[in-house]
Amino acid sequence: MADDKSNPAGPFFDAFRNFGKNLRLPTVTVEDMMAHHRANIAAMEKAARNTTEGTQAVMAEQRKALEATLADITEMVEKARSGGMNRETARDLLADQVAFTQRSFERTLQTAGAMGTVMRDTTSDNMAVLRERVQQGIEELKSTIDDKDDEPPVKAK
Repeated sequence: MADDKSNPAGPFFDAFRNFGKNLRLPTVTVEDMMAHHRANIAAMEKAARNTTEGTQAVMAEQRKALEATLADITEMVEKARSGGMNRETARDLLADQVAFTQRSFERTLQTAGAMGTVMRDTTSDNMAVLRERVQQGIEELKSTIDDKDDEPPVKAK
């Protein structure tokens, strides 16, 4: 296609190419697309790391609550074993069980609150990461379009 006279379709394709340039459509290179997708993947990786950290924090809270509950149960069982059973020890055992139930309930509320906070913060962090990536994508698109606006229209031959 070095010479328009040797290729009769040349002027047609040139006119079509010029038509596209005159519309000032953004041109996208493979490298632009790859950079865009790399940035998307990086944002998703960051969100996944946030989620993993949040999950680990939730699991740590649950483990602490379970360990505390098991320690309370162990203490109650040892106390019951060592004291023998009479009216006084039965009363103490019942009081211990009531106190255990109250501590367990309070611990459950604290753990649920802590887990809720971790989950809320994780979700908020993830939304911020993804919102920032969307904004970057919009800016990338705008800059591609703005670059096209700087080029003068091509005149048909």
